[in-house]
Amino acid sequence: MAVSDDPSNRVPRARGLSKSRVIAGLQCHKLLWWMVHEPEAPELQLDGQVQGAMDRGTRVGEMARGYVPGGVVIDLPYDAYDERVTRTRQLLQNRAPVIYEGSFRAGGVFVAVDILERDACGVRLIEVKSTASVKEHHIPDVAIQAHVLRQNGLDLTGAEVMHLNRECAYPDLSNLFARSDVREAVAAMAESVPGWVAGQFAILQGSVPDVPIGPHCKTAY
Repeated sequence: MAVSDDPSNRVPRARGLSKSRVIAGLQCHKLLWWMVHEPEAPELQLDGQVQGAMDRGTRVGEMARGYVPGGVVIDLPYDAYDERVTRTRQLLQNRAPVIYEGSFRAGGVFVAVDILERDACGVRLIEVKSTASVKEHHIPDVAIQAHVLRQNGLDLTGAEVMHLNRECAYPDLSNLFARSDVREAVAAMAESVPGWVAGQFAILQGSVPDVPIGPHCKTAY
C-alpha cells in the first residue's frame, strides 16, 4: 500500500480545498468563495448555537476513538498541513492498526479522516457523525475523503459512517455508536468528485459568485 508524494499534494491549503470547503461549495458557491477569500466576512461568523453544535461534534468524534481502540492520533496543530501529512505517511509505513485524524492531500485537496482502520487487505475509512443515523449529505463527505485516499495509493476496503445509536440507554454506553456501511453509495458518487473539485477551483479563480438567498442557505446546514 503506497502513499503518493506528488508535489501537487504540497499546495498550501489556503490556496487549495479541503473536505469542508468542497462540501460548502456543493451547498453554495458564494459560501465557498467567502471561506477562501474573505474568511473574516461577518456572514461566516458563527453564532452560539452553531458553535455549540460544532463543539458537540468534536466531542463525539473524540469519544468514538474509544470504540475503535488501539490507534494513534495525529496530534498536531490543525494548520500544520505538511507535518500532518508526513506523520500520517510514517504511521502507514509503520503499519499502525488505527490512525485518528489521518491527513492526506491529492490534487490540492486536503482531508483529515476521523478514523482510518487497517484490515487484512487495506484500510477502512470511518467518518464519525453526532447524528443518530446516516444523512444524505454525509455521503459526499465520505466520497471526497475516499477520492483523496485512493489518489494517495491506498487500498480502500470499506467506507462507513459511525453515528450515535438510538438503542443505547444510559448508563450502559457499550453500544453508544453504530457503524453503517456506505460503500455502495460512495462508489456511486465517485465519478462526480473530480468534477466537483475542478469546478470549485474554477470558481475560486473568479470574483465572488452572484448567488441569491434561498433554501440552500440553511440546507443541509
